[in-house]
Amino acid sequence: MSVDSVNLIFKGVLNRIREANVAEIPALRLNCRIRFRTPLSDKAVKKRRLRRDTDLRARSVELREKEWDIAARVRERALADAREHVNLLMKELATDRAELRARDARIADLASQVEDYRRQLATVIARAIAKNRVLAVKTPRHKIRAKPKQRISLKKPVSSKRTPRRRVKRKTHG
Repeated sequence: MSVDSVNLIFKGVLNRIREANVAEIPALRLNCRIRFRTPLSDKAVKKRRLRRDTDLRARSVELREKEWDIAARVRERALADAREHVNLLMKELATDRAELRARDARIADLASQVEDYRRQLATVIARAIAKNRVLAVKTPRHKIRAKPKQRISLKKPVSSKRTPRRRVKRKTHG
């Protein structure tokens, strides 16, 4: 038996059931429709294959586009995060550079102050030297005399008549 002959038999049975009084036999009531396949022509088969292939291609393209969109969004988020991080680092770099410039200016200022103080100290020392030279010329130097040796004196003998003093006890208050 072929598929076609089975389909014809089944169609005949269904037609007989429909013709009979179905209301009297509730068990035979059919609420569903049965679809029978009839042999298709080559054009119809090609047409169905073409539709199926185009549907599959369209779905695969849609899935690829979704994947590309997701990947693009991920890249955009990563790019935005990287830009934000770079901007933060650039701000920190700018503040560090400003701090270094301020330090360099402060160092230069302190170096000039140190140089000024050195000049002032040099002038004070030069004046003191000039003043001492003038005083040295006006007053003659004293001769340095050798110190005479000290004479060693003999110790005097202690007299034995001497009696030690008594100590008086103090009264304690308490």
